[in-house]
Amino acid sequence: MTDFDDIYALVHELNTDWDRTVSSIRNKRTELNPQQFRLPIVDRYDGVEYGTVCIDRNGQLIDIRLDAYEAAASNEGHIITLIIQTVNAALQSHTPGSNTGDNR
Repeated sequence: MTDFDDIYALVHELNTDWDRTVSSIRNKRTELNPQQFRLPIVDRYDGVEYGTVCIDRNGQLIDIRLDAYEAAASNEGHIITLIIQTVNAALQSHTPGSNTGDNR
């Protein structure tokens, strides 16, 4: 794919989102549900899963759910670092039109 194809696909996706938003507003539906992704928080070193983080497709944090036992067995700095790594990895691997994680 060329840069032009990437830009064309992105503009097409933005136009589709815009048309959907305008249609929702005209139909008096103000409740817009952004696409959300739930991602596991996993320590790559030892494979321990600490819970999940949910973000929307723009990378905005929606919620964090931690496993109480695993979180208590670790320190908060380590868990925060893993959350940041999880979100950054999802944002770096996200391309227009692709899905990362499980849709909700």
